Amino acid sequence: MVGIVLLGAVKALVPTLSDGSKLPLTTVIEIFMLVAAAVMVLVTKLDSNKVLDQPVFRTGMFAVILAFGLCWLVNTFIGDQASFITDNMSALTNQYPWIYILAVFIVGAITTSQSSTTMIMVPIGIALGLPANIIVAGWIACSSNYFIPASGQCVAALAFDSAGTTKIGKFVINHSYMIPGLVCTVVSVTVAMLLGALIF
Repeated sequence: MVGIVLLGAVKALVPTLSDGSKLPLTTVIEIFMLVAAAVMVLVTKLDSNKVLDQPVFRTGMFAVILAFGLCWLVNTFIGDQASFITDNMSALTNQYPWIYILAVFIVGAITTSQSSTTMIMVPIGIALGLPANIIVAGWIACSSNYFIPASGQCVAALAFDSAGTTKIGKFVINHSYMIPGLVCTVVSVTVAMLLGALIF
């Protein structure tokens, strides 16, 4: 943790790639995490074959692959089509700014990642020239990773709950996180829009 914070604070310490750019901090974090995992296995002399049989490991790896796969897919698609999306959304969002908030919510639900949704959608909101309170409210709406119960924390909570109270319903979206999540999102977005309108 200290190493990651140090590299994040002092850019001169971050390795430089052959094209002159710096190694992305997300990659630095992943390298530190993998090295830490390797050190733990070596120091504790753990039989690495047993790790694969642990339910926590299986659940965690499922969540990682699911999250990475969805985030990369959506980020690649929207990144490639950013100009098309911006050009076609501008007319709608100028007339109905709340459509941007809905779009952020949908992207957040698909990617199950708040950081990826922020990196994808906030630049689009700025490019569209939307009011600051709409962009702020849209950013709040990116916490929709509960909508489809496929995010890491949802999968982990379902796997760890031995009482059986945390569950997914027959229609998938009728799960334990839906009602509290929607209430929190609607209230947060409404408050953000009001505060943003007053401040900005």
